[in-house]
Amino acid sequence: MSRSIAILTALALVIGLATPTRVAAQLFPGFGSPPPAEVKEPPPPRAKRPAPKAKPKAKREEPKKAKKKEPPPSKDRRVWTIGREAGFPVMAYGAPGAPMISFACQPERGDFRVIVFSLARGVKAGDSARMRLRNGPSRLEVAGTAVPGEAKGSVDIAGVTRTAPRVFSLFRTGEIIGVEVPGRTFNVPLKTLPNKAEPFERACGARR
Repeated sequence: MSRSIAILTALALVIGLATPTRVAAQLFPGFGSPPPAEVKEPPPPRAKRPAPKAKPKAKREEPKKAKKKEPPPSKDRRVWTIGREAGFPVMAYGAPGAPMISFACQPERGDFRVIVFSLARGVKAGDSARMRLRNGPSRLEVAGTAVPGEAKGSVDIAGVTRTAPRVFSLFRTGEIIGVEVPGRTFNVPLKTLPNKAEPFERACGARR
């Protein structure tokens, strides 16, 4: 078979019937045709990278509110003072420039004056008012009158009694003097009263 193909090929070439390429094409179908195009397979799809997980947001810590420091308890500025006013012996209790109660005497006349400042309620200037003072068994009641106070709308209660040893017994013992005026009752401490008012008592002539 292969010998016959070789003879036929030679004859064809001799007589010029065909070129070697044509002879090969007739004898071998598909000879000389361009090779089939290589089919390129599509690349496999790229695997998607997993999206990075979002980090949980840190909880925003609210700034801690600073604790308000409580102001220290205010110091009680009320004190006893002993001196003179218009030439007369005076003893008073209260804050500087704002007494709560004062005692004064006029030795020549034998008068003893008591004033309670701006604490009475329910009375107006010109009304009669009584003051009651007590310290243990010692008692003193003074008839007084409401007079205008320094603060607007306030009244002071002022009264006069006779100077006597029973008046000064209020200051000699105990720890407080209870004071009662219209609409108000309050206590006056004796702990800080220097020498239990002896200088004031001497100045008033009660002790000689």
